Amino acid sequence: MMNLKNMYGSTPERFQSRVRYALAQAERNAASAHRPVWRTAVLTALVMALVLGVAAAALHSQVAEYFGQFYGGRLRDELLAGNIAQEMHSTRIGDVIYTLEEVVYIDNGLYGVGRITPAEETIVLMAEDYQVTDAAGYGLYYGEDSRAPEGAPTYADRAREKNGKILIVSTVPEAVGVDGGTVLPLATAGYSLYPQMDGSIVFAFEIPTGVAVEDGQEYLIRLWSSNWEVTQDGQWLRDETNDTYLGETWDAVVTPERAKEEEK
Repeated sequence: MMNLKNMYGSTPERFQSRVRYALAQAERNAASAHRPVWRTAVLTALVMALVLGVAAAALHSQVAEYFGQFYGGRLRDELLAGNIAQEMHSTRIGDVIYTLEEVVYIDNGLYGVGRITPAEETIVLMAEDYQVTDAAGYGLYYGEDSRAPEGAPTYADRAREKNGKILIVSTVPEAVGVDGGTVLPLATAGYSLYPQMDGSIVFAFEIPTGVAVEDGQEYLIRLWSSNWEVTQDGQWLRDETNDTYLGETWDAVVTPERAKEEEK
């Protein structure tokens, strides 16, 4: 995989975890097993404000702002000049809605940003690698700016307030097709999850060129999304008698703005 850390500067260690296609396959096949918690990465607090709204095409890019915070202005500028597709594609799995909002192609990869939201007011979403005792809506591990104030409500507190349930959620890229060609499974990709104060979770991914990605007029992004319940005391409901795990593959076909302009 292309070493973006060397190209664009230091990145948080947790962001460099890799999602392997074999793990996604195991996730589906082990229906009653306790599936592994994939390691995730989170954004700096600044990105939280940047990704709350849908960006205006060619003027602002959620993807550019997101990854620019990790790798710096050089990558941000490259993404702003890249092949940008700003379209909304959603699927609902149980009580959770997954929406891919923007995808950008540049020479060294395909980058995407989306959002995970609860379908019901009583649902509390929690990203992987978080605990029910963590403060709800705050990122962890990234210095003073991302830390919650003392006494901030936890995920368990939010669930009690709503008389609802907590769902752990995940979305990872699984395969890519370009211009109607073969949809190729991904051997590796980077991804991240970051909780928001409004109860949603922002997800992002990067797929390096040379894996299954080339410049094109249309991209099919195949995603694997899942969720399962965790009790207010932190117990995963994933055993044989009470397995709440839900997951499915879904496709989002996006056409970059550059291609749309060329069609006119």
